[in-house]
Amino acid sequence: MGKVFKLAFAVSTIGLALAAAAQTPNCPARPAPGTVVQDQLSLNSQNGALQLALTLRNAPDIFGFMHFCFNYATAHGNVEAPTLRLNPGDTLNLDITNQLNFVAPNVASPRYPTSGMMSDSMPGMEGAAEPPNTDPCKSQIMNFNTTNVHFHGLNIPPVCHQDDVLNTLIQPGPTPFHYQIQIPANEPPGLYWYHPHPHGFTTLQVNGGAAGAIIINGIEKIKPQVAGLTERVFMIRQQFLNPLSWLPGPNQLSLNFQTAAAPLFQSPVIQMKPGEKQFWRVGNATTQAFLSLQVLFGSTAQAVELISVDGVPVTTNPMVSEIDVPPAGRAEFIVTGPPTGTAATFVTTGFDSGPIGNPNVPQILANVVATTSAVQAARRGCRTYTSTP
Repeated sequence: MGKVFKLAFAVSTIGLALAAAAQTPNCPARPAPGTVVQDQLSLNSQNGALQLALTLRNAPDIFGFMHFCFNYATAHGNVEAPTLRLNPGDTLNLDITNQLNFVAPNVASPRYPTSGMMSDSMPGMEGAAEPPNTDPCKSQIMNFNTTNVHFHGLNIPPVCHQDDVLNTLIQPGPTPFHYQIQIPANEPPGLYWYHPHPHGFTTLQVNGGAAGAIIINGIEKIKPQVAGLTERVFMIRQQFLNPLSWLPGPNQLSLNFQTAAAPLFQSPVIQMKPGEKQFWRVGNATTQAFLSLQVLFGSTAQAVELISVDGVPVTTNPMVSEIDVPPAGRAEFIVTGPPTGTAATFVTTGFDSGPIGNPNVPQILANVVATTSAVQAARRGCRTYTSTP
Protein backbone atom coordinates (compact mmCIF):
# COMPACT_ATOMS: atom_id res chain seq x y z
CA MET A 1 0.00 0.00 0.00
CA GLY A 2 2.80 2.39 0.98
CA LYS A 3 4.73 1.66 -2.23
CA VAL A 4 1.64 2.23 -4.36
CA PHE A 5 1.00 5.53 -2.57
CA LYS A 6 4.60 6.69 -3.05
CA LEU A 7 4.53 5.74 -6.74
CA ALA A 8 1.25 7.59 -7.27
CA PHE A 9 2.67 10.63 -5.49
CA ALA A 10 5.84 10.54 -7.60
CA VAL A 11 3.90 10.26 -10.86
CA SER A 12 1.50 13.02 -9.83
CA THR A 13 4.33 15.29 -8.72
CA ILE A 14 6.28 14.81 -11.94
CA GLY A 15 3.11 15.48 -13.89
CA LEU A 16 2.53 18.67 -11.95
CA ALA A 17 6.05 19.90 -12.61
CA LEU A 18 5.81 19.17 -16.32
CA ALA A 19 2.49 20.99 -16.43
CA ALA A 20 3.81 24.10 -14.70
CA ALA A 21 4.02 26.03 -17.94
CA ALA A 22 0.66 24.80 -19.21
CA GLN A 23 -1.68 27.02 -17.22
CA THR A 24 -4.87 28.42 -18.62
CA PRO A 25 -4.79 32.16 -19.45
CA ASN A 26 -6.33 32.91 -16.04
CA CYS A 27 -2.94 32.42 -14.36
CA PRO A 28 0.53 33.21 -15.76
CA ALA A 29 2.76 30.29 -16.67
CA ARG A 30 5.03 29.26 -13.81
CA PRO A 31 8.75 28.54 -14.27
CA ALA A 32 9.89 25.24 -15.72
CA PRO A 33 11.80 22.92 -13.37
CA GLY A 34 15.57 23.27 -13.25
CA THR A 35 15.75 26.85 -14.50
CA VAL A 36 17.46 29.90 -13.00
CA VAL A 37 15.39 31.39 -10.17
CA GLN A 38 14.11 34.90 -10.90
CA ASP A 39 12.83 37.45 -8.41
CA GLN A 40 9.24 38.57 -8.89
CA LEU A 41 8.56 41.97 -10.44
CA SER A 42 9.34 44.61 -7.82
CA LEU A 43 7.20 47.75 -7.42
CA ASN A 44 8.44 50.67 -5.35
CA SER A 45 6.51 53.57 -3.86
CA GLN A 46 7.04 57.01 -5.37
CA ASN A 47 6.46 60.34 -3.58
CA GLY A 48 5.11 58.60 -0.49
CA ALA A 49 2.64 56.25 -2.16
CA LEU A 50 2.35 53.00 -4.07
CA GLN A 51 -0.75 52.42 -6.18
CA LEU A 52 -1.53 49.20 -8.00
CA ALA A 53 -4.33 46.86 -8.99
CA LEU A 54 -4.34 43.08 -8.61
CA THR A 55 -6.86 40.56 -9.91
CA LEU A 56 -7.27 37.29 -8.03
CA ARG A 57 -7.98 34.38 -10.36
CA ASN A 58 -7.76 30.60 -10.27
CA ALA A 59 -7.03 27.99 -12.91
CA PRO A 60 -6.14 24.29 -13.01
CA ASP A 61 -3.14 22.95 -14.83
CA ILE A 62 -3.65 20.11 -17.31
CA PHE A 63 -3.58 17.56 -14.47
CA GLY A 64 -6.29 19.35 -12.53
CA PHE A 65 -4.18 20.91 -9.79
CA MET A 66 -5.61 24.26 -8.82
CA HIS A 67 -3.58 27.46 -8.83
CA PHE A 68 -4.65 30.78 -7.32
CA CYS A 69 -2.87 33.85 -8.65
CA PHE A 70 -2.62 37.56 -7.87
CA ASN A 71 -2.30 38.99 -11.40
CA TYR A 72 -0.65 42.35 -12.04
CA ALA A 73 -1.20 43.67 -15.57
CA THR A 74 1.83 44.99 -17.49
CA ALA A 75 2.38 45.96 -21.10
CA HIS A 76 3.88 42.50 -21.62
CA GLY A 77 1.07 40.52 -20.01
CA ASN A 78 0.10 39.49 -16.50
CA VAL A 79 2.76 39.07 -13.83
CA GLU A 80 2.06 37.03 -10.72
CA ALA A 81 2.39 38.34 -7.13
CA PRO A 82 4.70 41.36 -7.49
CA THR A 83 6.90 42.40 -4.58
CA LEU A 84 5.68 45.65 -2.99
CA ARG A 85 8.32 48.04 -1.63
CA LEU A 86 7.38 50.94 0.61
CA ASN A 87 8.99 53.28 3.12
CA PRO A 88 7.81 53.85 6.69
CA GLY A 89 5.04 56.44 6.54
CA ASP A 90 4.07 55.62 2.93
CA THR A 91 0.51 54.92 1.77
CA LEU A 92 -0.42 51.74 -0.07
CA ASN A 93 -3.43 52.04 -2.41
CA LEU A 94 -4.39 48.57 -3.58
CA ASP A 95 -7.41 47.66 -5.72
CA ILE A 96 -8.40 43.98 -5.60
CA THR A 97 -10.74 42.49 -8.18
CA ASN A 98 -12.08 39.06 -7.31
CA GLN A 99 -12.52 36.86 -10.39
CA LEU A 100 -12.43 33.48 -8.67
CA ASN A 101 -14.53 30.70 -10.15
CA PHE A 102 -13.55 27.68 -8.10
CA VAL A 103 -16.12 24.88 -8.10
CA ALA A 104 -15.79 22.46 -5.19
CA PRO A 105 -16.34 18.80 -6.11
CA ASN A 106 -19.53 17.29 -4.75
CA VAL A 107 -18.21 13.73 -4.55
CA ALA A 108 -15.57 12.65 -2.07
CA SER A 109 -12.33 11.43 -3.63
CA PRO A 110 -8.69 11.02 -2.57
CA ARG A 111 -7.92 14.37 -4.16
CA TYR A 112 -11.04 16.26 -3.01
CA PRO A 113 -12.21 14.87 0.35
CA THR A 114 -15.48 16.34 1.58
CA SER A 115 -15.79 14.67 4.98
CA GLY A 116 -15.49 17.13 7.82
CA MET A 117 -15.19 20.16 5.57
CA MET A 118 -17.19 23.35 5.49
CA SER A 119 -19.54 23.44 2.53
CA ASP A 120 -21.54 25.97 0.61
CA SER A 121 -24.71 24.61 2.23
CA MET A 122 -23.74 25.74 5.74
CA PRO A 123 -25.49 28.78 7.21
CA GLY A 124 -23.94 31.96 5.98
CA MET A 125 -22.16 30.08 3.18
CA GLU A 126 -24.98 29.55 0.75
CA GLY A 127 -22.80 30.23 -2.28
CA ALA A 128 -25.44 32.53 -3.75
CA ALA A 129 -24.43 35.43 -5.93
CA GLU A 130 -23.58 38.62 -4.07
CA PRO A 131 -26.68 40.85 -4.12
CA PRO A 132 -26.19 44.13 -6.00
CA ASN A 133 -24.88 47.03 -3.93
CA THR A 134 -23.87 44.84 -1.00
CA ASP A 135 -20.92 46.37 0.82
CA PRO A 136 -18.02 43.86 1.21
CA CYS A 137 -17.43 45.44 4.61
CA LYS A 138 -20.79 43.98 5.69
CA SER A 139 -21.08 40.91 3.50
CA GLN A 140 -22.48 37.73 5.05
CA ILE A 141 -21.49 35.40 2.22
CA MET A 142 -18.49 33.13 2.67
CA ASN A 143 -17.64 30.33 0.26
CA PHE A 144 -14.80 28.98 -1.86
CA ASN A 145 -14.80 32.13 -4.01
CA THR A 146 -14.83 34.66 -1.17
CA THR A 147 -11.56 36.48 -0.55
CA ASN A 148 -9.86 39.40 1.16
CA VAL A 149 -6.25 40.48 1.80
CA HIS A 150 -4.14 40.28 4.94
CA PHE A 151 -0.95 42.35 5.22
CA HIS A 152 0.95 39.89 7.35
CA GLY A 153 3.13 41.36 10.08
CA LEU A 154 2.38 45.02 9.40
CA ASN A 155 0.97 47.17 12.20
CA ILE A 156 -2.21 48.11 10.36
CA PRO A 157 -5.63 48.72 11.99
CA PRO A 158 -8.03 45.73 11.69
CA VAL A 159 -10.79 47.73 10.01
CA CYS A 160 -12.43 47.47 6.61
CA HIS A 161 -10.36 48.81 3.70
CA GLN A 162 -7.23 48.26 5.85
CA ASP A 163 -6.42 44.92 7.51
CA ASP A 164 -9.73 43.41 8.58
CA VAL A 165 -9.96 39.69 7.77
CA LEU A 166 -13.02 38.79 9.89
CA ASN A 167 -15.78 40.88 8.34
CA THR A 168 -14.36 42.04 5.01
CA LEU A 169 -15.60 39.49 2.48
CA ILE A 170 -15.04 40.28 -1.20
CA GLN A 171 -17.22 38.33 -3.61
CA PRO A 172 -16.52 37.71 -7.32
CA GLY A 173 -17.52 40.61 -9.52
CA PRO A 174 -16.23 43.34 -11.83
CA THR A 175 -15.88 46.08 -9.21
CA PRO A 176 -12.48 46.43 -7.51
CA PHE A 177 -12.34 46.63 -3.74
CA HIS A 178 -10.07 49.41 -2.50
CA TYR A 179 -7.52 48.99 0.26
CA GLN A 180 -5.81 52.09 1.60
CA ILE A 181 -3.30 51.61 4.36
CA GLN A 182 -0.61 53.81 5.80
CA ILE A 183 2.63 52.20 6.82
CA PRO A 184 3.40 53.42 10.36
CA ALA A 185 6.31 55.83 10.53
CA ASN A 186 7.96 53.54 13.08
CA GLU A 187 7.37 50.26 11.18
CA PRO A 188 10.57 48.16 11.39
CA PRO A 189 12.24 47.76 7.99
CA GLY A 190 12.14 44.20 6.75
CA LEU A 191 10.22 41.48 4.93
CA TYR A 192 6.44 41.11 5.30
CA TRP A 193 3.90 39.50 2.98
CA TYR A 194 0.34 39.72 1.66
CA HIS A 195 -2.12 36.89 1.11
CA PRO A 196 -5.86 36.08 1.20
CA HIS A 197 -7.33 35.40 4.63
CA PRO A 198 -11.03 34.46 4.38
CA HIS A 199 -11.47 32.20 7.38
CA GLY A 200 -12.00 28.58 6.40
CA PHE A 201 -10.66 29.13 2.88
CA THR A 202 -7.26 30.71 3.47
CA THR A 203 -5.41 27.41 3.07
CA LEU A 204 -6.94 26.71 -0.34
CA GLN A 205 -5.98 30.09 -1.78
CA VAL A 206 -2.53 30.40 -0.19
CA ASN A 207 -1.56 26.83 -1.10
CA GLY A 208 -2.63 27.67 -4.63
CA GLY A 209 0.07 30.37 -4.73
CA ALA A 210 -1.79 33.56 -3.85
CA ALA A 211 0.94 35.26 -1.81
CA GLY A 212 3.48 38.01 -2.40
CA ALA A 213 6.25 39.83 -0.57
CA ILE A 214 6.10 43.27 1.04
CA ILE A 215 9.37 45.00 1.88
CA ILE A 216 9.58 48.01 4.15
CA ASN A 217 12.72 49.85 3.06
CA GLY A 218 15.52 51.09 5.27
CA ILE A 219 17.20 47.95 6.60
CA GLU A 220 20.61 49.33 5.54
CA LYS A 221 20.20 52.19 8.02
CA ILE A 222 20.08 49.68 10.88
CA LYS A 223 22.27 46.99 9.33
CA PRO A 224 24.83 48.86 7.19
CA GLN A 225 26.52 45.60 6.20
CA VAL A 226 23.71 44.91 3.70
CA ALA A 227 24.16 48.22 1.83
CA GLY A 228 25.23 47.66 -1.76
CA LEU A 229 24.76 43.89 -1.69
CA THR A 230 22.78 42.11 -4.37
CA GLU A 231 19.39 41.42 -2.81
CA ARG A 232 17.28 38.35 -3.51
CA VAL A 233 13.67 37.83 -2.44
CA PHE A 234 12.72 34.17 -2.19
CA MET A 235 9.16 33.11 -1.37
CA ILE A 236 8.80 29.44 -0.47
CA ARG A 237 5.32 28.07 -1.13
CA GLN A 238 3.69 24.68 -0.58
CA GLN A 239 1.20 22.92 -2.82
CA PHE A 240 -0.92 19.96 -1.77
CA LEU A 241 -2.22 17.18 -3.97
CA ASN A 242 -5.38 17.41 -1.85
CA PRO A 243 -6.11 21.13 -2.28
CA LEU A 244 -9.26 21.01 -0.15
CA SER A 245 -7.62 19.30 2.79
CA TRP A 246 -5.48 20.74 5.57
CA LEU A 247 -4.78 17.23 6.91
CA PRO A 248 -1.33 15.65 6.42
CA GLY A 249 -0.89 14.50 2.85
CA PRO A 250 1.34 14.57 -0.21
CA ASN A 251 2.71 18.02 -0.92
CA GLN A 252 5.63 19.77 -2.55
CA LEU A 253 7.52 22.99 -1.99
CA SER A 254 8.35 25.64 -4.57
CA LEU A 255 10.82 28.52 -4.71
CA ASN A 256 9.50 31.65 -6.44
CA PHE A 257 6.86 29.42 -8.08
CA GLN A 258 9.42 26.90 -9.38
CA THR A 259 8.79 23.39 -8.07
CA ALA A 260 11.46 22.14 -5.64
CA ALA A 261 11.02 18.37 -5.30
CA ALA A 262 14.34 16.70 -6.12
CA PRO A 263 15.18 13.97 -7.00
CA LEU A 264 11.96 13.56 -8.96
CA PHE A 265 13.13 16.29 -11.31
CA GLN A 266 15.72 19.06 -11.51
CA SER A 267 16.02 21.60 -8.70
CA PRO A 268 15.78 25.36 -9.16
CA VAL A 269 19.09 27.14 -9.77
CA ILE A 270 20.34 30.16 -7.84
CA GLN A 271 23.29 31.80 -9.57
CA MET A 272 25.94 33.75 -7.66
CA LYS A 273 29.35 35.06 -8.58
CA PRO A 274 32.13 33.04 -6.91
CA GLY A 275 32.52 34.11 -3.29
CA GLU A 276 29.94 36.88 -3.70
CA LYS A 277 28.01 38.12 -0.70
CA GLN A 278 24.26 38.48 -1.23
CA PHE A 279 21.39 39.61 1.00
CA TRP A 280 18.67 36.96 0.96
CA ARG A 281 15.14 37.77 2.14
CA VAL A 282 13.26 34.48 2.55
CA GLY A 283 9.54 34.18 3.29
CA ASN A 284 7.76 30.97 4.30
CA ALA A 285 4.54 31.58 2.37
CA THR A 286 3.06 28.22 3.36
CA THR A 287 0.28 27.21 5.70
CA GLN A 288 1.91 24.10 7.16
CA ALA A 289 5.59 23.71 6.21
CA PHE A 290 8.16 24.09 8.98
CA LEU A 291 11.54 24.88 7.44
CA SER A 292 15.06 24.47 8.81
CA LEU A 293 17.14 26.38 6.28
CA GLN A 294 20.80 25.78 5.52
CA VAL A 295 23.29 26.65 2.77
CA LEU A 296 25.57 23.69 2.13
CA PHE A 297 28.94 23.52 0.38
CA GLY A 298 29.01 19.82 -0.35
CA SER A 299 27.63 18.40 2.90
CA THR A 300 29.01 21.17 5.15
CA ALA A 301 26.62 23.78 6.50
CA GLN A 302 27.89 27.32 5.96
CA ALA A 303 27.61 30.18 8.42
CA VAL A 304 25.26 32.99 7.35
CA GLU A 305 24.81 36.35 9.06
CA LEU A 306 21.28 36.73 10.41
CA ILE A 307 19.92 40.24 9.79
CA SER A 308 16.20 40.12 10.57
CA VAL A 309 13.49 37.72 11.76
CA ASP A 310 9.79 38.22 10.98
CA GLY A 311 10.38 41.77 9.78
CA VAL A 312 12.32 42.85 12.86
CA PRO A 313 16.09 43.46 12.63
CA VAL A 314 18.05 41.43 15.17
CA THR A 315 19.93 43.44 17.79
CA THR A 316 23.24 41.59 17.34
CA ASN A 317 25.12 40.24 14.34
CA PRO A 318 24.84 36.48 14.88
CA MET A 319 26.50 33.97 12.60
CA VAL A 320 24.32 30.86 12.35
CA SER A 321 24.39 27.70 10.25
CA GLU A 322 20.67 26.86 10.44
CA ILE A 323 17.53 29.01 10.61
CA ASP A 324 14.14 27.59 11.63
CA VAL A 325 11.28 29.36 9.85
CA PRO A 326 7.69 28.32 10.72
CA PRO A 327 4.69 28.86 8.42
CA ALA A 328 4.31 32.60 7.70
CA GLY A 329 7.76 33.29 9.19
CA ARG A 330 10.49 35.29 7.49
CA ALA A 331 14.27 35.31 7.77
CA GLU A 332 16.75 37.73 6.21
CA PHE A 333 20.45 36.94 6.13
CA ILE A 334 23.74 37.49 4.29
CA VAL A 335 25.02 34.52 2.26
CA THR A 336 28.49 34.04 0.79
CA GLY A 337 28.50 32.22 -2.54
CA PRO A 338 30.55 29.09 -3.19
CA PRO A 339 33.93 29.07 -4.95
CA THR A 340 34.00 28.07 -8.60
CA GLY A 341 33.46 24.35 -9.02
CA THR A 342 32.05 23.77 -5.52
CA ALA A 343 28.72 21.95 -5.34
CA ALA A 344 26.38 24.01 -3.18
CA THR A 345 22.72 23.76 -2.23
CA PHE A 346 20.05 25.73 -0.40
CA VAL A 347 18.08 23.20 1.63
CA THR A 348 15.57 22.59 4.37
CA THR A 349 16.93 19.85 6.62
CA GLY A 350 13.56 18.59 7.88
CA PHE A 351 11.48 19.38 10.94
CA ASP A 352 9.50 17.13 13.27
CA SER A 353 6.06 18.71 13.81
CA GLY A 354 4.63 15.71 15.68
CA PRO A 355 2.44 12.70 14.85
CA ILE A 356 -0.45 14.72 13.40
CA GLY A 357 1.68 17.16 11.44
CA ASN A 358 2.85 16.89 7.88
CA PRO A 359 6.19 15.15 7.39
CA ASN A 360 8.55 18.09 6.88
CA VAL A 361 11.17 16.03 5.11
CA PRO A 362 14.65 17.19 4.03
CA GLN A 363 14.44 18.87 0.63
CA ILE A 364 16.78 20.65 -1.76
CA LEU A 365 15.23 24.04 -2.44
CA ALA A 366 17.82 25.07 -5.03
CA ASN A 367 21.27 24.31 -6.39
CA VAL A 368 23.57 27.28 -5.81
CA VAL A 369 25.86 27.69 -8.81
CA ALA A 370 28.95 29.90 -8.85
CA THR A 371 29.53 31.54 -12.20
CA THR A 372 31.17 34.78 -13.31
CA SER A 373 28.23 35.30 -15.68
CA ALA A 374 25.62 34.98 -12.94
CA VAL A 375 22.20 36.27 -13.91
CA GLN A 376 21.67 39.17 -11.55
CA ALA A 377 17.86 39.24 -11.66
CA ALA A 378 17.85 41.04 -8.35
CA ARG A 379 17.88 44.39 -6.65
CA ARG A 380 21.25 45.92 -5.84
CA GLY A 381 21.73 48.60 -3.23
CA CYS A 382 18.97 51.24 -3.28
CA ARG A 383 17.94 50.94 -6.91
CA THR A 384 14.46 52.37 -7.46
CA TYR A 385 11.54 50.58 -9.12
CA THR A 386 8.31 52.30 -10.10
CA SER A 387 4.77 50.95 -10.14
CA THR A 388 4.26 51.82 -13.79
CA PRO A 389 3.22 48.75 -15.82
